Amino acid sequence: MNSLLSTLLLHVGNNPHQQQQPLMNTTTIVMESLVQALMQWPTKVLENGSSVMMKTTKTMMNYTDAWLGGAVSMSTLSDSGVISSSSRSLSFQVLEPNFMHELLVRPLNEVIRNISNSLGVDQSAATYMFFLIAMNFPLALVLRMTRFGMMRAVLGAWIGLVYTFYTFGVHTLHSIAVPLMVYLWLYVTVGMSDRVVKYLRRSRARLAVPLVAVVFSFGYLLVCHYHRMLTDYLGWKLDFTGLQMLITLKTTAVAWNVYDGILVHDPDSKEGKGVTNPYHRTNRLERMPSLMEYFGFLFFFIPVLSGPIYEMSDYLRFIYGEYEAHDISFIRDLNNSTRERKNPPIPWLLVLKKIILALVNMVLVLQTASYFGREQLEDVIYERGDRPRELLGSSLLYKFLFSFACMNSIKFKYVVGWCWSEAALLITGFGYQRHYKSGEFSFAGAEAVDYFDHFLASNLRDVTTTWNVSVSKWLRNYVYTRVGEKPGTLATVITFIVSAIWHGVYAGYAIMWIHYALAMSLIGRLAHKKMRPYFLNDVEHLFSAKNSRVMSYTYKILSFIATGIFTSYILPPFLLLSWGNSIQFFRSMQWCGHMAFFPIYVILTMIPSRHGHHSERHGHKSVDSVSTKKNQ
Repeated sequence: MNSLLSTLLLHVGNNPHQQQQPLMNTTTIVMESLVQALMQWPTKVLENGSSVMMKTTKTMMNYTDAWLGGAVSMSTLSDSGVISSSSRSLSFQVLEPNFMHELLVRPLNEVIRNISNSLGVDQSAATYMFFLIAMNFPLALVLRMTRFGMMRAVLGAWIGLVYTFYTFGVHTLHSIAVPLMVYLWLYVTVGMSDRVVKYLRRSRARLAVPLVAVVFSFGYLLVCHYHRMLTDYLGWKLDFTGLQMLITLKTTAVAWNVYDGILVHDPDSKEGKGVTNPYHRTNRLERMPSLMEYFGFLFFFIPVLSGPIYEMSDYLRFIYGEYEAHDISFIRDLNNSTRERKNPPIPWLLVLKKIILALVNMVLVLQTASYFGREQLEDVIYERGDRPRELLGSSLLYKFLFSFACMNSIKFKYVVGWCWSEAALLITGFGYQRHYKSGEFSFAGAEAVDYFDHFLASNLRDVTTTWNVSVSKWLRNYVYTRVGEKPGTLATVITFIVSAIWHGVYAGYAIMWIHYALAMSLIGRLAHKKMRPYFLNDVEHLFSAKNSRVMSYTYKILSFIATGIFTSYILPPFLLLSWGNSIQFFRSMQWCGHMAFFPIYVILTMIPSRHGHHSERHGHKSVDSVSTKKNQ
């Protein structure tokens, strides 16, 4: 109660944003105070835990003192944790926490500080780079040589926890507590009683099993995002919310996998009666994962800080060496498996490609970050300083070009982290899987970004599906295809709303994703359907032998330009974050995109359709990503 009152007084008397925002009402103050209190529980746990450990240590030393006949003088036990005695030439010493700090943490801090100073980046970014480059690769080789089985899970999770506790400190407990609560929920509903499982299989209430996990995980994530907004308003500081975002997706995916495998799947049917979606059927879990499997999956060290996320089925194949298995049903009878267990060959050319991409994008980050960022974009839209007059004045063309440059520049740092993680994953053999349709093997399970297809994307759908591939895949398979049997525009809008919620609580995220969903569903699909046949004979394949080479390149170039114009107008609220900045951006662009939206839609509907062969997906990649073409 005292903590809550203190927080209330802090908000009333010393609100850092009071000058920019009107006085908050009582409801807002109470809500923010509750959020602050909730976010502080790991610190309280640590403090109370330290007190309990000290009392336990004193009790143990009392027994030791009695057993040794008073050899240890308890009067020498200080609050700092040091216990010593010189009586009978016997010396005991409980090492202070400072011992481990001096032995391991301080040297690591010095290394990271030097990296930060050398590259000119903040220490949180330097910490990420140290683990992603200096630590992941040698540890990936160690993990590859580790025998198949639970040892891989233990080693991978232990290293991951070291990474996260060093990077985020006690706040890592948030990312442990939430999945633990979800695991307990799944265990109580489907892991304890066969009777409950049989009842749920016959009842519509079974849908509550994954939905409760989704609502709880995303609800807690929203609280974390809100706390982040309160404590680092409009900031880009790396903190535990990034880890919480990844944990949320993996936790909810497990809940859906358990739902598919235990509550929907018919074990007597080889075709998985009840699970109609082939992706869901391939990744179903027919038993509850053990607690070690579960947390090993969540805290696997290579992608724990930066992604990509992955399926539990890919993780289980990796730790048990069951790469040949067509689906996840192998976990029912691991001991009697006759398949050969061995690591897949390391694709060195692909590893080299990822490393080169990472290095190139590191250079791009260092060269462009100070010229094309949020502050620079704000200067342009608010017409501050001399920047708007340097090239093309404050013209609309200049703002479009500058917006395009900013939205591409901020992507480079994400590519760096993903490519380093992908390269290390490829070395371990993680992500090697068989395609559920073609049966071909690939490393699609380790893919994070389809780099060249993304930056050369010629339609709005490809922009999203080639970027952050694993999250796009999650959105398709755990949101888009779950909304209804025949997802359409509504499913697309819902999917992008979930994506906005996942990214954070700033208005800019919602503004961007809603605009993007409407533009892609109404303009993008219609333009693709109506315009493509006028350029191509084979509408399914851009560079088919049936198409004119000139027309194919003309269509590609025009589509690329149109996509660039749309994204330059729609994406900036994602970077600008706040409602005010987002509205100012549209105002500075004279609302041209909004005014052109309806006329473009009407014109496209009036264009006569030419006969051509169109697939249901309109001949281009779906929302789950280009990688679905390779593997799901």
